[in-house]
Amino acid sequence: MKKYNNTSIAIIVMIFSFLVVFIFYLIDFDNNVSMYNEYKEVVLNDSLAGVLVKKKHWKGSSFLIINKQKKYFVNSRNYMYSPRSLDSFVRIGDSLIKKRGSDTLHIIRYEKTYYFILGENINKNK
Repeated sequence: MKKYNNTSIAIIVMIFSFLVVFIFYLIDFDNNVSMYNEYKEVVLNDSLAGVLVKKKHWKGSSFLIINKQKKYFVNSRNYMYSPRSLDSFVRIGDSLIKKRGSDTLHIIRYEKTYYFILGENINKNK
């Protein structure tokens, strides 16, 4: 029977660990990419009004269920707020409003209104 030294065992463990991580990455990547097909992107001509009931995010995009509609928003940041990015800023229970023809998403939380411009980084110098 062949004996393995510590270096050989370490290399085998590292290769196995890398393969496990890589497989989980592929599974996660496939699940997240399929969200782009499942959710509809909010664009300029869309109107929207409702309460956020569920949220996910991936690579800066926000995948939101507003009432029963599945919508996704491209990466947007407003440097006046913390957190700055839309995907981290919105909370379950927030009211979201976007008027047709407008690129601005209004978020109402506890009677205070916040805003993000879709796909833009705003108020960076403030």
